[in-house]
Amino acid sequence: MLDLPGHGAADSVDFRGVDLRAWFDEVLIGCLDALGLEAVHVVGHSQGAMFALWLALAAPERVRSVVAIGVPAVAFGARIEALRFLARPGLGPLLLWLPLPQPAYRRILAGTMGQAAARTHPDLVRATYRATHRKGYATTVSSELRELFRGVDAEPRRYALRDDELRGIAQPVLVLWGEGDAGFQTIADARARAALMPHSRFELMAGEHTPWLDDPAACASRMAALYAR
Repeated sequence: MLDLPGHGAADSVDFRGVDLRAWFDEVLIGCLDALGLEAVHVVGHSQGAMFALWLALAAPERVRSVVAIGVPAVAFGARIEALRFLARPGLGPLLLWLPLPQPAYRRILAGTMGQAAARTHPDLVRATYRATHRKGYATTVSSELRELFRGVDAEPRRYALRDDELRGIAQPVLVLWGEGDAGFQTIADARARAALMPHSRFELMAGEHTPWLDDPAACASRMAALYAR
């Protein structure tokens, strides 16, 4: 399990002008090399799922399978317009830096994490709340979102996987999608995008953006079935 830049114990990063796909591919391959791991099963949630799909294409010999949980950021073509205000120069870092009361932060987090998950996992809410007060957090998050949206708006689009790229993912891929996770992308569109991958399975789960928190036992059983193949 790896911490995102600016989160947990990881250093902050200024992503202005950085190619996110190449950067995260290099980081993940470097981690595998440092740990002496030739090939691994990769599990990613949200942005992590996007990174996992990118890695499956960049280094197919290193990725045995992918479990993608929740909307994989923009990888399936979602535009995630609700987060654009955090990418604005000046305003985004300021909003991320402002010390919010914890109840206000919990309400904001529930918008992406899901109401049930935020209610039943107060320790996780407190942990992520503390992360927002780390030095460099605001710059890391805002600059990454700014670059992500710059790629979304580009012609041709960057970061979203093309049809031919999805068809080129040869590893088994399990997509676990919460029934209420429709804020960024419709379920029908996500299912159609996932179906382009030749060895994929799309499963609708109870819950919202974090089915691994809403029903961890159900997620675990589906992952176990994938690994048992």
